[in-house]
Amino acid sequence: MSGLLKEEQIWFERLCSLNQLCFLIDHFLSQYGRKTDDILAIDIIDHLDNQNN
Repeated sequence: MSGLLKEEQIWFERLCSLNQLCFLIDHFLSQYGRKTDDILAIDIIDHLDNQNN
C-alpha cells in the first residue's frame, strides 16, 4: 500500500497501512526483544523497503 501524500506543501510516501505497521512493530519486538525506538523504526523501514523492491 504505497502512495504519495501531500500535507502542507510537503510530500510523503506511505509505506504501509497502520494495521501492517502495528503487526511489524509487534513482530520485531517479539523477535528481538526490547529495542530503542530509532533502531525499531530503521528495521521496519528496511523491511518495507526490501519488500517493495
